[in-house]
Amino acid sequence: MKIKLEQSTEILSEILEKQITSQSKSWIEWAFDTMLEFKADYKIDNCSNDEETDELLAEYGTNNWNPKEKPKFEFTLTRQIQLDGEEEYYQIKLKLTFEPKSFDGIESTNFWAMDFENAAEWKSEIEKTDGYKKASKTELLNHEISMYST
Repeated sequence: MKIKLEQSTEILSEILEKQITSQSKSWIEWAFDTMLEFKADYKIDNCSNDEETDELLAEYGTNNWNPKEKPKFEFTLTRQIQLDGEEEYYQIKLKLTFEPKSFDGIESTNFWAMDFENAAEWKSEIEKTDGYKKASKTELLNHEISMYST
């Protein structure tokens, strides 16, 4: 289905809500299922399907973006797109936030889907990491869906 970029966060949120109510899984599994469905079933208007203009990124690590708050472990799935004729990229993000103490010693990392044969292999490799394994067993503090331009 074709959608406008402005609809992205609303649709991603609707897919996540459907995932949560229909299956008994961890938050990290819901997030992956949500982002993979969003990428497979929704094409963004004025964005080609080329690998470099419509791509998935998974990244995690302990971050402190606001010095007034304590650091948090974040596991973020991003769909990065570039609209035809534009220089900027847009990042549609699904961020899961966890208490960092469970993630001591886990290095920050990222995985671009374009570095793998397909999305299934991308997800499979991420599932083998300590960050994914811990996140699947750790209580979620918060989740957030947002969109930014780079």
